[in-house]
Amino acid sequence: YQDNQVNPLAGCLPALAQIPIFIGLYRSLLALAKDDKLTEPFLWIPSLEGPSADYTQGITWLTDGWSNGAPPLGWHDTLAYLVLPVVLVASQYVSTSILTPKSDDPAQQQSQAILKFLPLMIGWFSLNVPSGLGLYWLVNNVITTTTTVLIRNSVRGTHFFPHQRARTHTHAHRTHTR
Repeated sequence: YQDNQVNPLAGCLPALAQIPIFIGLYRSLLALAKDDKLTEPFLWIPSLEGPSADYTQGITWLTDGWSNGAPPLGWHDTLAYLVLPVVLVASQYVSTSILTPKSDDPAQQQSQAILKFLPLMIGWFSLNVPSGLGLYWLVNNVITTTTTVLIRNSVRGTHFFPHQRARTHTHAHRTHTR
């Protein structure tokens, strides 16, 4: 990496920078949810504090308290809350497939196989936290993926390493002089 003047942490730093934001948003959403300050609906979501306004609740909002074949929140609200984890998992799968480079290396393929389970973990996590956090994760995922794709497309013809530029120029010069 020193020969090519590439920082190996360059890809990790944006992700590491978001961890404090994510934790802060999580804690603020939990605090607002405990004070019942997020009761208004947003888009299709009945409430940004729901369905799990406390970290100790987990997915009890989905598993406990069924009566006459209906979930405790009612079918409408339960399905509205379940849309977000499903869309989040789908967007994570799409993002992973777009952004993960293809490789023939068996070790790389094994790590990529493990990455295929990451969207399911994120979906499970989003079932256990206030929906505002899942919404943040979804929007952040879409923006990050779109930005990365746009940047990749804009630099597709650009060479990042000086030896590639020199080789390309030499090849073009030989082709032109023939």
